[in-house]
Amino acid sequence: MSDIVDNSNVIVDMFTDAALKLARQDHFINRDGHCLFCDESIEPSQLFCNRDCRDDYEKVERLKRIQGK
Repeated sequence: MSDIVDNSNVIVDMFTDAALKLARQDHFINRDGHCLFCDESIEPSQLFCNRDCRDDYEKVERLKRIQGK
């Protein structure tokens, strides 16, 4: 018979497996001085030219993950 510790270990293992799966799916981002969404020239230390591009990029990436791409 399982107790509360066994049940919590199962839940922790599920979260750990999910986090590892997501980490493996991430890709490295190349900072080349262009916005990741609209390709506008920006400082090499930045990823996006503004908040709207960042938000749109995150939406597209979220949809890709949901669709399994």
